[in-house]
Amino acid sequence: MSKSAKEVAIEFIQAINSHSPDALAGLMTENHCFVDSTGANHQGREQMRGGWGYYFSMFPDYHMVVETSIESGSVAALFGKASGTHSAGGPDDHWEIPFAIRAVVESGKVQEWRVYADNHVVYQILERNRG
Repeated sequence: MSKSAKEVAIEFIQAINSHSPDALAGLMTENHCFVDSTGANHQGREQMRGGWGYYFSMFPDYHMVVETSIESGSVAALFGKASGTHSAGGPDDHWEIPFAIRAVVESGKVQEWRVYADNHVVYQILERNRG
């Protein structure tokens, strides 16, 4: 029996929390689309493998906690909190924000991962640590 959209999305979160770009890539369709909180589209499994690796280097303790999840057919919605600390910073560079994720699953893999979050505090930390 194939996994539900919610099960695949939760597995994707587990791969994020394990900081494994390879595990994440294994859960993506080849034409995977990541839509960040600004609405920017990032296309392709290999581009996103590199993107996740870079993100984990910036926030080596990045972690997501799912508090609620629902699904409708091939779409799962996840709600919870994400947190991390910028690698170049100190204790003031830790953040925690609520998130909503819309995951579209196709043949047991994530075709689209769309993030809804107010990342203002994260952008402030990145700007402060620029250079």
